[in-house]
Amino acid sequence: MALLKNPKHERFAQLVTRGDVSATQAYIKCGYSKQGAESSASKLLRNARVGARIAELHEAGAAKLALSREEFQADLLKRFRELPPESQVTAKYGEMLARSMGWNEPDKVEAGSVNVVVTIGGNASA
Repeated sequence: MALLKNPKHERFAQLVTRGDVSATQAYIKCGYSKQGAESSASKLLRNARVGARIAELHEAGAAKLALSREEFQADLLKRFRELPPESQVTAKYGEMLARSMGWNEPDKVEAGSVNVVVTIGGNASA
């Protein structure tokens, strides 16, 4: 769908889509009167063409924000490798990468005997 023919309707649709103002505030920002703005904005939201334009703008915005899991993981891995190992940010990127790969769950241990090694001050004891 192309831009709406009425510039005020187009601006209204864009403001509503941004989400940082209410429909009433968007209506007023478009140059309409404050008097009866709430009911008029509500009516404009129900306008078929304006509603379709708002939906179209929402879809376009969602498509721009879409990021595949593979792209996200590749970006995290790149950043993780670029940072110095001692950095706290590096650890955070490593944690986010592990979580995105499903490594955030502890390994399951079978019931039975388990050896635990605790190191305190360089001495190991079992």
